[in-house]
Amino acid sequence: MTVASLRQSADAEMRRPYAPPSNVIAVLKRARSRNLPERITNDFLGLAGVPSGMEARTAFALTFLGLMEEDGRPTAALRTIAAAGDGEYREQLARAIRAAYSADFERVDPSADGQATVVDAFARYQPRSQTTRMVITFLGLCREAGIEVLEAPRVREVQESGRRPGSRVRSRKKASASEGSVALATETHDAQPVASARNSEPVSRSGQSPPLFGVTESDIAALDDAEFAEVWAALGKVARARARSRSGTADRAGVEEAGEMS
Repeated sequence: MTVASLRQSADAEMRRPYAPPSNVIAVLKRARSRNLPERITNDFLGLAGVPSGMEARTAFALTFLGLMEEDGRPTAALRTIAAAGDGEYREQLARAIRAAYSADFERVDPSADGQATVVDAFARYQPRSQTTRMVITFLGLCREAGIEVLEAPRVREVQESGRRPGSRVRSRKKASASEGSVALATETHDAQPVASARNSEPVSRSGQSPPLFGVTESDIAALDDAEFAEVWAALGKVARARARSRSGTADRAGVEEAGEMS
């Protein structure tokens, strides 16, 4: 083995996939419901529902799990998973996960160790900024394979859909929104920046408030049902608090004006 190959092997040992587990699972579902192509391309990933910009991370996860060669060719393990029944599917996926993460299973037991322990075990891998996402991927895949997990993160379901013209921009917005708000146990949108901007919003010349927080129709369209419910609930609370605050200010002004007139 050459020095270059040794270095490459060492680098691989210090990396773990951090693609959203829902993306990897979506590809597996696509492989099980359609004929596998000779090579897994970005087009195939897109048809599975993988958002634009997430292809490289998803491909690395498939390669790490031993389901895809570096040139994109499906491995025998992926072909077995694609042809397996529901029960055997989870068994075969669990086998691939335990083989790929063998060193990690020696340090942690996802059925007994909490997320903090798993995060600590994964802190050795690069890049350090993605440790939390690495753990989300690991635990999410374990749960999909039927491996017992003590504290499993929520995994969003990805629907198969062909990419239409213009959908790439929407997918990119959706992916960036998701990445910016990932939490380990649950993925939520942080409404604090919106709330802090409440007092700085201008009022139009007509006296009417501008659209809430600058949210546009395209922003709303980029959200899935779960994201819409979470974001809209947070914005609704802030809007109500702002309305009550302004109503209270108007009431106080009216009282003061009445006092001066008397």
